[in-house]
Amino acid sequence: MRKKNNRNGKVINSQAAMDKAVKSICDILRRDKAKGARLYVPELTWMFFLRYLDIMEEKEERWAKALRGTYHEPIEPPYRWRDWVTGGKRHELSEEHGLGSVLSFVNDELF
Repeated sequence: MRKKNNRNGKVINSQAAMDKAVKSICDILRRDKAKGARLYVPELTWMFFLRYLDIMEEKEERWAKALRGTYHEPIEPPYRWRDWVTGGKRHELSEEHGLGSVLSFVNDELF
């Protein structure tokens, strides 16, 4: 399997590494006593989907740029992964209102 760097310092290069990452995420989500797995698994699945879609969008965007074509994004900003997780939107939210604003954006607007 080809190594992929997800820009957070961790490289997921095998099924075991992916399993470990998912288990780690679930352990963190499980700490919230008010939520059970039936509530956080759909959110986790949606986040994985958004990340995968963002990877594919970036690839298609580069392809269109190389061919001097146009690319139309299926998800508008600020709802794309790169905007609220890694991009300027996260920085903008944390600069304006503190890190809690990123969480409120995810909870109130995204989900």
